[in-house]
Amino acid sequence: MNIGITLAYTQSEKIWNNGIVQNVLNLYFLLKNISDNNTYLVNSNKDDVKERIVNNYDGIILHRLDDYIDTLDLILIIGVEISDEHYDKLKSRGAKIIHYNCGSTFILDMETVLFKDKDTDSRIYRHIPDEVWIIPQNYETNKYYFETIYKVPVKSVPFIWSSFFIDNTIKNNPNFNFHYKPSEEPKRISSFEPNINIVKYSMYNVIISEMLYNERPELIKKLYVTNTDKIIDNKLYINIMQYFNIVKDGIATFEGRYPIPMFLGTYTDVVISHQIFNPLNYSYLDALYLNYPLVHNASMIKDAGYYYEGFNAEQGKEKLLYAITEHDNNSIEYNEKSVKVLDRYLPTNAVSIEIYDKMIKNLFK
Repeated sequence: MNIGITLAYTQSEKIWNNGIVQNVLNLYFLLKNISDNNTYLVNSNKDDVKERIVNNYDGIILHRLDDYIDTLDLILIIGVEISDEHYDKLKSRGAKIIHYNCGSTFILDMETVLFKDKDTDSRIYRHIPDEVWIIPQNYETNKYYFETIYKVPVKSVPFIWSSFFIDNTIKNNPNFNFHYKPSEEPKRISSFEPNINIVKYSMYNVIISEMLYNERPELIKKLYVTNTDKIIDNKLYINIMQYFNIVKDGIATFEGRYPIPMFLGTYTDVVISHQIFNPLNYSYLDALYLNYPLVHNASMIKDAGYYYEGFNAEQGKEKLLYAITEHDNNSIEYNEKSVKVLDRYLPTNAVSIEIYDKMIKNLFK
């Protein structure tokens, strides 16, 4: 069977800019582990070069969809949409088409409808797939949305993470230590929420840090709130921040966007995070892989890191206190738990491979 996964990639794009390229490549890694399949990364842009190496990763080639349109049995639309011409040709040949969803689509569409210009049309739903596959953290919010729009089966598929990207960063920076390093108090806390929609917004990270700072200011050396380029000049945001002692005292600073591994290795002792409707994220797993104490409310990995529930900032404060004062005394057990959690998301995980294999075969029954 010949399988294509769509990806739009340019040489100017950075692998850490967003999660979509990592989503595509991790899925590619897993499908390559299913026997009797040929898996290709394809781009529907007719003007693209015939082949290009993705991000200088040896052996990872992006092909033109035109060159494989007559041989693909299955295409997973994930990294970029396909053209009407490609869609019609695939359907006429009986090829199966999967819309593979790895984003908070319902929420993003809701924000577009409610808050953006009425002429904004950032998403197109004209291509009806055979099925929609959704990663688990987005399944609840997107399932009935896609069922109603497409009127096709909507299924949950395993989430996939790999250390491939971090390992390459480490390999290319041999003189830099990216892993967690035990240190004396006070500690440096980092927030990596992207702050581009309601799903991952850093306000509660600041709230939890503020609560601990008001009780134990001697424990916190710095709070770095990254990815604030688009909100730092917002008047309401500025006004709210004026009420935080951790801000007024100059402990909290508001930073731009950085590759997470570099920021972890340079500025971080503890990672703090908060999300709604998205209880699993690459940045959480990256932090666990590099052995950093992670204070989080991601219910899908509550068996790793230091988990607090929902919006329970009081509980979050206690977990942050523990991470700062006790983590270094319990790091071995912590890292052992992290390894077990990371294993279930790897492209080599036997359970995930079997699930994908069965779902692909069921398409053709």
